[in-house]
Amino acid sequence: VGPSYNPQDIKATLDNCQLTYQWTSESDSLAIVVRALLNGRLVAWFDGPMEWGPRALGARSIVASPFCRYVLDNLNQFLKQRDPWRGYALSGLDTSIREHFDGPDSSPFMECDYAPKDHKQFGYILPSPTASVRVHTVGSDAPPRFRALLRAFGEATGIPILVNTSFNGFREPIVCSPRDAVRVFYGTGVDVLAVGQFVISK
Repeated sequence: VGPSYNPQDIKATLDNCQLTYQWTSESDSLAIVVRALLNGRLVAWFDGPMEWGPRALGARSIVASPFCRYVLDNLNQFLKQRDPWRGYALSGLDTSIREHFDGPDSSPFMECDYAPKDHKQFGYILPSPTASVRVHTVGSDAPPRFRALLRAFGEATGIPILVNTSFNGFREPIVCSPRDAVRVFYGTGVDVLAVGQFVISK
């Protein structure tokens, strides 16, 4: 919908900022991101055209594993500076969402709350034992690389579902350009930045 940036644009920005980065194949970049997620890291995900609207739907997102013990602490204290009881949305392949949550058939714009079928399974991301969670169902019309990320995470964990929050600094709008992404990455507690097939780690 909004501006998009080709690899040459992204490389020019990273080189101008004098950053050390990895440029790899799509499968290798996904593997790097999944390893970071499995280790409890926060990953900033920047891919494709800028989204329109208030929700991060896989083009400008910060993602985390919902199975990391400290995921809420990391997000609330070191990233969003929110109260500790604040929860976060989940993005998952639509078939898996229906397997693990009770709610509408689809929520492609992250507009609906769902109840986990097993609250203990998603206990680290729920602010209370009986809480519901906002869900983003990712179907065939979602960004292809975001779907690929969910599939890769699912292959590693058995559940293709990630915590997904907007890629922005405290009280700032969602990032638009690669330069925005770099600035927020270094100004927050995010551990890894994936901009297309370019990956930067702190």
